[in-house]
Amino acid sequence: MSNTPFAGPEVQGEIKFSILIPAHNEEKYITKCLQSIAAAAESFPDQVEEIVILNRCTDTTEEIAKSYNCIVIHDDRKNLSQIRNAGAAAARGEILVTIDADSQMTAGMLTEMDRLLSLGTYIMRGHNGQIRANVSGDCGVNAHVDDPARF
Repeated sequence: MSNTPFAGPEVQGEIKFSILIPAHNEEKYITKCLQSIAAAAESFPDQVEEIVILNRCTDTTEEIAKSYNCIVIHDDRKNLSQIRNAGAAAARGEILVTIDADSQMTAGMLTEMDRLLSLGTYIMRGHNGQIRANVSGDCGVNAHVDDPARF
């Protein structure tokens, strides 16, 4: 068992979140990304799997990912959608989340996603990094998740 909260391939229980990171030579960035996801995953021990999809990497991205107990797959195609879909095909989680290797999650992001989805709310990431929520059945109402009174 790794000292990270990520459920590696050895974990047999239910997985709540599968987090997909497409990566092409991301050794300079992926550590901060994985650390941020580890902080967000603390509320979900052994329920978050991290899948790093290596795309023609020639650096140490794979070794870094493995040191965090990530599931590592290889996909050499040049189409980002196909690369993400390769990760989705390997995913076991109920909820799929994608993040770029040079991005970071906030510590409460997975908890907030879980809360909103349990309310029947659709969520997405805005261009400024904040989660926005769209109440199911009313596509015209968008609100920041940090203001639940607006729901």
